Amino acid sequence: MTLRQAATVCLLRDAPDLEVLMVRRPETARFMAGAWVFPGGAVDPEDHAAAGAVVPVSSGEAPGWRAAALRELAEEVGIWLTTVGTRVAAATGSVYETARDAGLALDAEALVCFANWVTPQPLPVRFDTRFYAATVTAEVAPVVDGREVVAAKWAAPAAALHRADRGDWLVAFPTRRTLELLATFPSGAAFLDHARSLGDIPAVQPRLRVVAGDVFVVLPGDPGFREAGMEEQDPAFAERLAATVSGPGNVAPELR
Repeated sequence: MTLRQAATVCLLRDAPDLEVLMVRRPETARFMAGAWVFPGGAVDPEDHAAAGAVVPVSSGEAPGWRAAALRELAEEVGIWLTTVGTRVAAATGSVYETARDAGLALDAEALVCFANWVTPQPLPVRFDTRFYAATVTAEVAPVVDGREVVAAKWAAPAAALHRADRGDWLVAFPTRRTLELLATFPSGAAFLDHARSLGDIPAVQPRLRVVAGDVFVVLPGDPGFREAGMEEQDPAFAERLAATVSGPGNVAPELR
């Protein structure tokens, strides 16, 4: 199964405590329908073309991913991170053309990569997703596009986890793990300092296990990770997985 490149942005603010911007995907979406996620999406050819021009990248690290993260942030919630500051305006056309016409450059250096999640092997739609963090001031308010996302909310990470635990919000496994991490930091600046200290970011590809009618996500180093790899190679595993997630219950959105 071919992996598609993708990028997402954890946009942080202190109001006064740490909050992260989360958006809700429409119920009609082909992937992650109805889920609460961070702004982001797939990397397109135009993102690679824009890198270095509209999106100057000095570090040389994943320029297409960074461009996609900034484009999606502008498209989905109207937040433009530029080299001369943050602007808020609905994207009514091509983000790159709009920026070029206005003489603006999107600020790739505002993004700090802190995670790289790869969709488990058995799933039919798979992404290699870079997670970035950036900070904005407390008054920045999203402008929801109504197509790619249908709602947006600033939320304390612990509060977002509470909504997910109650079943009010549907969140994917990487989203939950990110919220758990964010909840341990007092401010956006503190989290960015942590992210900058990480160095090389390894790709993490979870594995899946189906046990007694439940699906478990297993990470490298967790008990059962090796066994999960063996199960995933079973030709019948995909069928068992599909039968399990099609049943009743609050199924993780990336497994739907």
